[in-house]
This record gives sequence, structure tokens and C-alpha cells, in this order.
Amino acid sequence: MQQNFYIRSYLLLGAFVACISSAFAQAPVATAKDITVNLDGSGSVFISPAQIDNNSQAACANTVFGIGGVVENTVLEGQALTLTAPTGNVFAATLYGRYETQPGATAPYDPTQPVYAFDPNSPAIIQSLLVGKTSASILATSNPPSQFSDPFYGIAKQLQVRATYATTSDAQQVKFTAPGTYNVALTVMNDCGSSFALAHVTVLPSHTVRLNANGFALVTPSVINDNSQLPCANATFGIGGVVSGVVRELQTLNLAAGAGNVLSTTLYGRYETIPGSIAPFDPTQLVYAFDPNSPAIVQNLVFNRASASILANSFPGSTPTALFSDPFYGIAKQLKVENLFATTTANEQVRYEAPGIYDVALITQGCGSTPTYTFTTVTVLPYEGSTVTALRQSTVPDVSSVSSVVSVAKQASLVLDAYPNPSTDGRFSVHVQATLSGPVQVNLFDMQGNLVSKMYDGQLELGEQRDFTVNRPELRQGLYIVRVQNGKQVSNLRVEVQK
Repeated sequence: MQQNFYIRSYLLLGAFVACISSAFAQAPVATAKDITVNLDGSGSVFISPAQIDNNSQAACANTVFGIGGVVENTVLEGQALTLTAPTGNVFAATLYGRYETQPGATAPYDPTQPVYAFDPNSPAIIQSLLVGKTSASILATSNPPSQFSDPFYGIAKQLQVRATYATTSDAQQVKFTAPGTYNVALTVMNDCGSSFALAHVTVLPSHTVRLNANGFALVTPSVINDNSQLPCANATFGIGGVVSGVVRELQTLNLAAGAGNVLSTTLYGRYETIPGSIAPFDPTQLVYAFDPNSPAIVQNLVFNRASASILANSFPGSTPTALFSDPFYGIAKQLKVENLFATTTANEQVRYEAPGIYDVALITQGCGSTPTYTFTTVTVLPYEGSTVTALRQSTVPDVSSVSSVVSVAKQASLVLDAYPNPSTDGRFSVHVQATLSGPVQVNLFDMQGNLVSKMYDGQLELGEQRDFTVNRPELRQGLYIVRVQNGKQVSNLRVEVQK
């Protein structure tokens, strides 16, 4: 009897602890980061959740990460909304899907009363029409045989959908086949809830990189690897920029690796007779010879140095002391060097600080054999900054149709998103989530800095989400800035109106 009492007590205690743990468990917090990738030699690239994850928080059991490219569209009542997933993908989920009254609509019996309503079944209907398909066309109507019901009789409606796509409906990777910048959503789900965050994925052509905001670009082997395969399990790929030079004897050859790099492997380094030289004792005899020690001498002089200067000299007793021996007396000589450089002598990446087209080598090393080199070029593009670059990590999809927590980089004060963006009629909504408690002002400006609309001036608490509607059909075509100020912190989001 006493033993049963203890067993029941332990079971009750365990249940109590489980309840307490569940009460204090926190929903996951997704945080995404912008990345830049390259199309491979086949013209495609695959992105996984790990590539855009920025230390998301997920403490509960059964955590699953997912990824999806984001596509959206809005049509008015009576029109067909068409969505198509890029090549190699299918639709995986809907982040927002509603058959709803148009923003700014007013009640027909009271023009002073704004009305917003949506068919509560429309999110599930849209999800069923999209998931697993490569494309779908949905008619925005509540007339039979449509599955939608009229959310508010007598007011104009619209159909608005924001969906994610991936290679399969389990959303574990996204495929891109064309250069561009894409919105990609990171999802985190576990027993405590779900969370979403948005990143920008920039896809560049193969063999192409872009200078970053700090004025440099790092090139890794993956940028120039056109589907080369490693020959064995222990093999690795490396990369090296190529620098070369040739000088006549008694001249100095200067090599420089460029800022942030050091000279590494010497591919060719010879103190040699000039090609086409003729033996002085026989004008019909072509001669080519080189100092057999010169490759090792050159490698020793340049290895792990940012720059090197080498005098092409073999004259005995000269000052400074000659480095090389004469390969063939009486024939003019030259010093020719072709060298690799990288950020370290391990040849893992190369740094560039100026736009241009550069010679590089893909190195295949390992397997106990001599490394092999495949020569190609890499294109470095100028930095492409914009007024909203700093906001890209703080842009998230609207998730008002699901219960979730949205998180962004810690340095961002507010989460911003506008939809539809671009707007075709001057009507759009701005989604804001505060990551600080305090006063918040939301204003719309034109590109000349003129105030167009005061959208909000009040208080928001940490994590609070609000949607603000702009209903200005008279707005001219062009760019506008939504400015959100939270104390001393200011965030800007660019919105485009197309007519």
C-alpha cells in the first residue's frame, strides 16, 4: 500500500513538473540572414534552411526547420489569381491567404464606418488548392461553384495570397535557376509552436561575386566549381588567385598578392634562357635551359608573404649576391614566375577589393597525389547598396493568419513588411512588429522627403504586431518610404506604386 502511494506520488510529481515545464516553455524564435550564392555549372543552386538560419532559438522537442521561397499576388473580386512556382519547385504552404474585403472599404449603410472582414475558411481553401502543385489559378469570387463565402455583403472583395515554394512539400530546400534576389522564408516548428522569418537570397551567375558594404569580396572554391567531383574521400578543393610576371636578367620582378592575401603556391618559377635563344657557338641550335634550383628559390622567397621583389641575377660576386646560377653561359636570361595567392597559404579563399575579371585556379588536392589546377576567371561586381539594405534582415512575411512569433536580427528595432509591394492602386498594408516597448511613429514619405500620410503615433509593447492600411488611390507612380521611429531608432522600408 505504501509502495503504491509512493508510485502515485511520483507520477503526480512528474505530471506537475511537466505542466510547469510546459507553462514556461517558449515558442521558437526564427531569425534569418541574407546570403549570396552562385549558380553552379548546370545553371542551378539549392538553398537549405541551415544556410539562412541566423541562430534561431528553439528549445522544445521535435524541432523541424523548413525553407520556402516566397511569392505573392492580389487580385480584385471577379479576377483570377495565378501563382507559379519557379522551375524545380512546388508550393509548400501559404503564409497568408484570404478572400477579404478590400482595404479601406466602408459599410454601405454608413460610409464613415471602415469595414474589414474575410471568409474564415479561405486560408484552408487556398492551402488545399496550392500545396504540392507547381502552379494554380484561383478565381476571386463567392459565386457558385466557388468555395469562398461572401465575408461582407455589398462591399468589394479581393483575394490576397502569399505562398512558399520548395523542391518538395516538406520544404527542406529551394531551387533557383536564374540570377536575381529572392524572398525566402525560414520556418521553425516544434512542440511549443512555430515561427517565421524572411531573408533575401541573392543568386549570382556562376564565377561571379559582388563587393560587400565593407568594400571586399571573398571567393571560395564553390564559386568557380563547375560540378567537379573529388577523386577520393580525403580530397578537398582549394582556390588561388593568379599573379605572374617576367623580367629580363638584372631586372627586379615584383609580385603582390593584394590586400588581405598572401602569396602561396608557386606554379612556375624559373630563372631560364629566353625562349627562342640560339647557341652562340651554333646559330642553328635553339637552346632552352633553366637553373634547376630556381623553382625552390622562388617558392622560398614568396611563400606566405604579401609581396616579394626578386632580382634576376646570376653574376658571381655581384651586389646584392646573385640568387641564381647561370643555366647557359652566353645566352640572355629571364626570370618568369606564376604564383597563387589567397587569404592564407591553405588556399581556402581569395579576397578582392575592386571590380574586375580575375584569373583564378580551382585546386584539387589530396589522395596522396600532386595537386591539379583548373584555370578559369571570376568576375567581381561593384557593391550594390540601397536605402533598404540594412532592413532586409528585419523584413518578415505577414503571419496574421497563423499563431506564431516572428523574430529578426537583434539590432533591428522593428519588423517591417508592406503588401502588396509593389502596389498597383495606391492601396497597401504595412505590418509592424515591435522588438522594443515604447512610442512608435509610422509615416509615409515621398522620395523628396515630403510627408504623404501619418499612419500611426502611439505606444507598442515588445512583440506587439499591428497592421496599418494606406488607401491612397491618388498616389502617383513611383517610390515611397515608410519610416518607423521607435525612440532614437529609425527603420525605413521602400514601397513602390505601379500604375
